[in-house]
Amino acid sequence: MIHGRSEEELISFTDGLARELEPLDYRVIFSGREFVKRRVRFFTEDYYEWERREH
Repeated sequence: MIHGRSEEELISFTDGLARELEPLDYRVIFSGREFVKRRVRFFTEDYYEWERREH
């Protein structure tokens, strides 16, 4: 998965990547829906509490 700020930015990036990797075939697929973006927080107190309960 590749993230970008615009469709043009993504097309430019994937074209450059394809030139470098020389794939047999590739397609760029765009999401039809944008999902809520949240920063994932690893190893918080909630995580340790969950781990104590589950194990």
